[in-house]
Amino acid sequence: EQMQQDLIGQSESQSFKDIAQSALKNIERKMGLYSSGKQTGITTGLQDLNDMNSGWHGGELIVLAARPAMGKTAVSLHFGKSAAIQGIPVVIFSLEMDSVSLYERFIASESNVHPSKLRSGNISQDELLQIDKAIGGTLYSLPITINDNAAIGMSYIRATCRLYHRQNKCGMVIIDYLQLITESSNGTRNREQEIARMSREAKIIAKELNVPVILLSQLNREVDKRQDKKPILADLRESGAIEQDADMVIFVHRPEYYGISVNDSSGHEIYNYGELIIAKHRNGSVGTVKFKHNGSLTKIFDYDTKGYTENNPF
Repeated sequence: EQMQQDLIGQSESQSFKDIAQSALKNIERKMGLYSSGKQTGITTGLQDLNDMNSGWHGGELIVLAARPAMGKTAVSLHFGKSAAIQGIPVVIFSLEMDSVSLYERFIASESNVHPSKLRSGNISQDELLQIDKAIGGTLYSLPITINDNAAIGMSYIRATCRLYHRQNKCGMVIIDYLQLITESSNGTRNREQEIARMSREAKIIAKELNVPVILLSQLNREVDKRQDKKPILADLRESGAIEQDADMVIFVHRPEYYGISVNDSSGHEIYNYGELIIAKHRNGSVGTVKFKHNGSLTKIFDYDTKGYTENNPF
């Protein structure tokens, strides 16, 4: 209660004059960044996506949705790591994976050790050196906080984000994933209303703390029934509200998973190929961003990265 009162006590109303000054400052800041060749938002870690959205921006709710095993966690971790490397503190709420397993995904993405080896312990001395180097090098200093409490509701997430924000530890939020969040149901609400309330809350966190919130979401099975398997907005589970609250809806699609092969312009089959389908974009254009990944889906690359071909071992 006290927290809410504190919050209401903060000035939420601003005159047009005040807003105008803030808006001008913001425009000037963006002009400065643009003229120096820097993008205005937090880097996504994929150049083609940065070109479409100028990076992630405070106040935005980005819904990243896919069928299971499509790689939405992998893509979100790439977003998180890219932001953290840029010095943005990231908070990850991992409702599905415990923090050690999630950290192992980061180790696999930073070293050349296959995640199955990290699980089984079948690791050579050489690989152990790579792991040490990954942890002691990039990963050790990354400003990422992982919360792997599996039985949490949206109010807990919001309170935790606020706390971290006050400690300057929350410049971006990743929630993995929406359908696992438990809401204290009073029995009268149906699941659709609950989901609607949760996506609304996620948007409120983004606005209140002025940070981008990336909310992962499952898609329903309709996708699998279609010939081309490409997700569309209607596939968002309990979709109406999520779609309404989101500033961006991005689908992760890997045709290869369904045995659909994709060829490049010269007719060669592309392996480890994925697409981010931007189906809704409140402040920009919609379209498809191509990416490449390694076989174990622990590394995500720009589509035109040289040297990552089908013989990339994992």
